[in-house]
Formats: sequence, structure tokens, C-alpha cells
Amino acid sequence: MTEYLGLSVAEYEAYVRNGAGALKTLLNPSGLLAIPIYQLDFDGERKTIPFAFMGIDALHKANYTQPPAAEYRLMCEDTLICPVDRSEAQVLEQIFSRYNGELPEGYHGRSLAPSDVVELHEQGKRSYFYRDKENFVPVNFSPFFVKPMKEITKSLPEGD
Repeated sequence: MTEYLGLSVAEYEAYVRNGAGALKTLLNPSGLLAIPIYQLDFDGERKTIPFAFMGIDALHKANYTQPPAAEYRLMCEDTLICPVDRSEAQVLEQIFSRYNGELPEGYHGRSLAPSDVVELHEQGKRSYFYRDKENFVPVNFSPFFVKPMKEITKSLPEGD
């Protein structure tokens, strides 16, 4: 049940024992955290991106001080329940777990991997994190230059 609701065991126990009011005090005031996910875009004539699927050191070795937003595409605009007592690192790991392996329905990107960028957008503050080999590293990022999310169209089976 905790997975279905997106709650930790402690949050679910607080809800069961003390009701919705207790759960509400564990969550931040907005209750939700916006999490856009950006991944390198390999569409078009581009041959190779030298830091693709590599850590932050490879990005720097390719002479970039920050991820070049023009090489990225917006893959997801999702929200996440964000408990007050979770650190930024814990929230990022929760995002990594959610978008790695079995992916949520409606998500059309790849599993999160090194070179992906995650944005945390909470109460007007935006922070960007580059997925390194084992963790996330804060970076500067300019989403203004990112390619927009692709329109996903469902094809109907033949005869319909």
C-alpha cells in the first residue's frame, strides 16, 4: 500500500495511526515537488556526444562547465510527494529509483543514467542535478535551450 500511495513506511504509519492531519504535517506545504527530467537527444544528424552516459568528469573533459542544454530534450514533467524531513539527496535517490528499471506508465524516456539532468522545482526555487556515476551533482542548467517534449501519439490497431 505504501508503494501505491508513494509514501514511506513511516509516513503511512503516521497516516494509519493519526489520520490525514498527521500525514499532512510530514509533507511540505505544497505537498508536491515538480520534477522535470532532461535526457540527451540523439535525434537528427548528431554523431556522438562525448560525455553521453558518463559521469561529470567526462562532461568536464569534453570542455563543458555545465551540461549543454541545447543537446537535451525534456522527457518528463512529473510531480512527487515530498516529505519535509527528506534531504535533497534522499529526494534525488527517490527520483532515481522511480525512473530506473520498471518505468512509470506515461514516461517515454530512458531509465535515468549518467549524463541525465533532473530539476527540482519547489516553491519558485529551481535546482538542477547531473546524474553522475553513483549520485547527483548540482549543476547550472538553462532549460530555455532544451528541446521540447515530443508529442506521443498512439497508433490504432489495423482495422479500427
